[in-house]
Amino acid sequence: MANNLKDARRSLERAKELANKRLLELDIERREIKSSLKSLDAALKVLDRSPAPKSNGSEGKKSV
Repeated sequence: MANNLKDARRSLERAKELANKRLLELDIERREIKSSLKSLDAALKVLDRSPAPKSNGSEGKKSV
């Protein structure tokens, strides 16, 4: 019975370690996403400030 309790304890401790590791990974990923959102917001602000390009009708056409 003592072995079963030791095994159960080790298993629970390992599960806790893995959960903490995953939590850390998620926190890092959250920070990366938050940083990406800031970059995207900054890019959108730059686009909002720049004048729209004038279309001359030749965009998208290839010359042969």
